[in-house]
This record gives sequence, structure tokens and C-alpha cells, in this order.
Amino acid sequence: KNMNGDGPKWVCDPHRIRKLAADRKAKDPNSPGCVVYSIGSGGSFIFELGMQKEIGEGVCEYHIFDYGDYEKKIPKELKRAYYHKWGLQKQDPNNVNDPIPGEAYYGLRDTTKLLGHEQ
Repeated sequence: KNMNGDGPKWVCDPHRIRKLAADRKAKDPNSPGCVVYSIGSGGSFIFELGMQKEIGEGVCEYHIFDYGDYEKKIPKELKRAYYHKWGLQKQDPNNVNDPIPGEAYYGLRDTTKLLGHEQ
């Protein structure tokens, strides 16, 4: 079986992610450690499972964005996974208003604001 899904993904220095996440959690136990945004799953969670295997279970939060109806397909073994049924688009640099929940697409700035990931 081809485990590459829609093609291989590359993450630089995953061992550093593990260490930085542990440092953040040591300073603030409420910190997510690290946050991974995965855009366009197409119902496949191989990337997120591979990240979890490499970095450690429960180390990162996985925020999966896809406007398809794949939330129920998230594997139970994938911990701290959150599905968002919207797509990402280019951020309008002139829009200074708060994003309105329920839209089909958001820019990255609006996405981080909606999820409380601005810091």
C-alpha cells in the first residue's frame, strides 16, 4: 500500500520540534507544545500519524483543515486532533475586521485568530 497519500511530505528537524515542545510545556503546562496546521487532508491522516509517531504522542496539537466531510475519519490513535471544515485562502491585507465564524475559507491570519493561536 502506498503510504504517501497525495505525495511525500517533508518536515525539517522533527527532533527539534520535540525538544522545543517539551521546553514550552515545562514553562507552561497549558501550552499546546507545538501546533501543526495540516491543510487539505482529503480524508487521509497519514501525515499527522507520521508526525505523531516521529515527535511523540500528545506532544503536538493537529489542526486539520478541509472543507470535505472527513471529521469522522480521524483515527482514534491520533491524539489532540481538531478538524476544521474550512479551506485556506490568501489573506486580504486590507481587512482589519474580526473573522466571522462559519465561512468556507479564511486567510492564515484569520485562522490563527479564530483558533486563538495568535501568540
